Formats: sequence, C-alpha cells, structure tokens
Amino acid sequence: MVEPKKGNRSESAESGHDERSPALPSLSDTAFELPHPDQDPLRSIDQSDRYGFELIERRIKAIPELFERYMESPLPDLQPLSGSVGVYGLGSSRSHAEYLATLLQRIPGVHASSQSVSSLHDQSGAGEVKIVFSQGMSTNTHGLIQSQIADERGILFTATTSEGAHNTRKAEVHSLLTDINSSGVDTVIMPMENEYQVLVRTVGPWFGFLAAYRVASQLAPKEFAPIRTEQIVEMFSEAPLKAKEILSQTSRETLASASIYLVGHTPAINHLRNIGYKFMEGAFLENPMVSTVMEFDHGPFQLVQRRGGSIFLFSSEDESEIDFNRSLTESLVAVGQAPPLVVCSTLKPELRVLEYEMVMNHVMLDLMKQGGNACNQLDFQEGENYNKNPTKR
Repeated sequence: MVEPKKGNRSESAESGHDERSPALPSLSDTAFELPHPDQDPLRSIDQSDRYGFELIERRIKAIPELFERYMESPLPDLQPLSGSVGVYGLGSSRSHAEYLATLLQRIPGVHASSQSVSSLHDQSGAGEVKIVFSQGMSTNTHGLIQSQIADERGILFTATTSEGAHNTRKAEVHSLLTDINSSGVDTVIMPMENEYQVLVRTVGPWFGFLAAYRVASQLAPKEFAPIRTEQIVEMFSEAPLKAKEILSQTSRETLASASIYLVGHTPAINHLRNIGYKFMEGAFLENPMVSTVMEFDHGPFQLVQRRGGSIFLFSSEDESEIDFNRSLTESLVAVGQAPPLVVCSTLKPELRVLEYEMVMNHVMLDLMKQGGNACNQLDFQEGENYNKNPTKR
C-alpha cells in the first residue's frame, strides 16, 4: 500500500513573522508579485501558529485590501465569445466554472456549459472554446491547458505567474505559462498565488467569483453592470457582524451532531459548493447538502424532522423570498427543530455569492478555533490522484 503524501507546510513554516506587519503582496498591471516568504504575511507561518489558523485569519482580513487593488488592475483585452463554450474547473475552481457558465449563458450567441476536467476525454468538447479555472495550475488541469494552447484560443483564470512558478521551481507549470503567453489564449490573473501552506483556501475561492463577473461584464457590459466597489466595501465591514450573529446560535459541537444543509434561492444557491468546502476542509465537518428552499421540502425536510440537523438559509432582502423563508422557518419549528441560521445578502443576485462566501469565511474560522487540533490545517495528507495529469495514462 502506498502511503499518501503529507501536506506541505512550505519552507516558510518556521519563520518568525510579525503579525503586525502591514506588508501585502504588491499588485502590478498583470499579477501579484510574490515577496520572499519570510516577508510575506499571507504565506509565512509563525512558530506559535500551531494549526495554521492565524495565517488563515490574516488572509481573510487581507481580502478587502486586495479587492480594492484588484479592481484597479486591468483585465486583458478579451476576444468576443460565440458558439459553444466549455468552462472547466476542479475542486474550488469547479464552482467558479459553474458560476461563469451561468453568466455567459445570458450572452446572445454563446452556448456555455460547465464541464468537469474528466470530460476532456469525451469528443463532445471538440470545436468548443475552452475556459479553464485553476488557481494554482493543478496538474489535473494541464491536459486542458495544453488543449487551449493547441486551439490558440480560450481563457485561463489563474493566480499563478511565470515568475512565481520559476521561483517555486515548478518547471512544468512555468513551461505551460510560457506557451500560454505566446499563444492566442487570454490569461486572467487573480489573487492569490501559492495559497498552499494550509489545507483550506479563502482568498482564491473568493476572487475566482469576482474575476468571473469582471470578465462577463467586459464581454457583455449591457448585461452585467460594473461592480460598485462601495457596496462591496460596505459588505466587508458587515460580514464579521453577520457571522457573529450566526455563531451566537450554534457551535461546532452542535454542527457535528447531525447533518448540515445549505438552503437558499436561485441563482446564488447554485454556486455554494465552496462553502461546503469550508465545512469539510476548514472545520472538518460533514460536507453539507445544498438545495433550493423548495427542493428542501422534497426529502431533506423529512430527514431533519427525524434526525435533526442544522440549516443555513442563504437569503436576501427580495420580497419574492420572504414568504418562502417564513414557511421554511415555520415548518422547522412546527416539528421541534431550530429555525434556520440566516445569511442575508444586500447585493444584487449575481454578486450575492461574494457576500455569502465572506460571511462564511468568518464563521469557518471561528469553528476551526473551536475545534483546535481536530481542524489542524498544517498536518494533512494528499491523495495520490492530486498531482496526476489525466491525459497521461
């Protein structure tokens, strides 16, 4: 039996970082440049940070500043899309792929669909424009990226730069990016590069949605209005307060005692896969079941009635949602269950996932601290398929 590989704390794990340091990775026109790990508060781990929680907290707190700087960073001049478009992603990037595909479906003449990386072996993707999300240029996606290079078209969303790949001695990734940069493939850079010192990621999963919306807005400005930065900035200030309210009503012990359900309304509920990862990879709890408010009554509600469970309701201030939310709450209370834990967004439908992600980052961090060593982010193992290129057999 082959023993799984241990998670990598990185060579910076023993650095004595001063948490008061304000330095963050600088943003150029096209990429986040990586300073030396010992000088980078988003990649260095203090000796006192036994489980990696302090590093994750710094990353969450850095998102607002990274957001403002990222919004000032221009996108590449993208070629218009038409015809069949396949949007690919794996892990947390799969949720970004599904999100962008949903947005692109609203553009006339574009027939977009979200695809799994394994579908690269199917012939159904022949002739399509390929869009790939891969924050860290996972080996699992190299076959897709090579296909993009061969097609001389497509879009690659990544946080990985040629310089970063060279500095971290990732020769194959550096070679791929060199080929990408000399091809007709457009590259959309997003934060953050090398987010691998701990198991769960928070920066890349948030910015993947933002980058996807910015691209959709550039391709179809009449369909997708520019982001109002002041609304997002206000959301950042409210997210910790909303998380605190949720945490006053539950605990990690309670969540571990029965199943967890993420319930909400379309379209945002369709893009909460990554919030499930916060429970699974972050708090080491069961991966939640996701359903719309109406779907919840077709099976999940009956299971909660018999076995109990924790329901997170992702909602907004839309009047169309109020009656459904009230009925859900009344149904749960009527069978002796607790009312849902409400995560309410004030953003427009296409951007609500940004608020849900941010609130749940704060919830996740608190649950991890409650769990202590049970949520250790530094001592984990990788499966043997994590670093495989599916095109090499």
